[in-house]
Amino acid sequence: MKWKKEWDRFYKERRYVMWWPSEAVIRWTKRFFSEKQVKILDSGCGNGRHLIFFAKNGFTTYGIDISNKSLGLAREFLKKEGLDAYLQQASCTNLPYKDEEFDGVALFGVLDHLLANDIKKAEIETGRVLKNGGKVFFSLRSTRDCDYGKGKEIEENTFLIPGDVEKNLPQHFFSYDEIKELFSGFTLDHIEAEERLYPEGFSYIYSRWMIEATKV
Repeated sequence: MKWKKEWDRFYKERRYVMWWPSEAVIRWTKRFFSEKQVKILDSGCGNGRHLIFFAKNGFTTYGIDISNKSLGLAREFLKKEGLDAYLQQASCTNLPYKDEEFDGVALFGVLDHLLANDIKKAEIETGRVLKNGGKVFFSLRSTRDCDYGKGKEIEENTFLIPGDVEKNLPQHFFSYDEIKELFSGFTLDHIEAEERLYPEGFSYIYSRWMIEATKV
């Protein structure tokens, strides 16, 4: 729960909160989960934008987050949509679930806000709660991103980026080689870099890895 205060501030302000699911998460879900008897975990669910999508598809939906503020928003969002999900305050480094409980786990923009030891713990915990052959989705900030190298470096490839969007939160940038090493316990089914260009002059690149993997 090390970064709970900062995430509570982020969700209290709401300025940069997204309310729609990622297209990459939609593609992953549609590709692997055609049956309704699916139990899926949104690990680091935030305000619930992916919880809503999973629940609308008829899946038994669970969500955890360290922030009470984010979980409050998620509950409001679910109630507004007339949907249900099992929410709990917890960390992705210590999941409150039994072994091999889930068919799928999604972590969107979660591991890249952790330090190295916790990244590995979260990867191990994700594998623990997934069924054999279960599917996992990771979205991680890439070293191709223009913010890579900005701010104070607190660990290798991990920075406190200046600005007010995610102030006082660590941002780890992943290389392709690091991803292959970190997720050696999974089969990487698909990986791509999703990138957007922003002004000035459309020279700023925002880059994220979108990773689909299977527990082996």
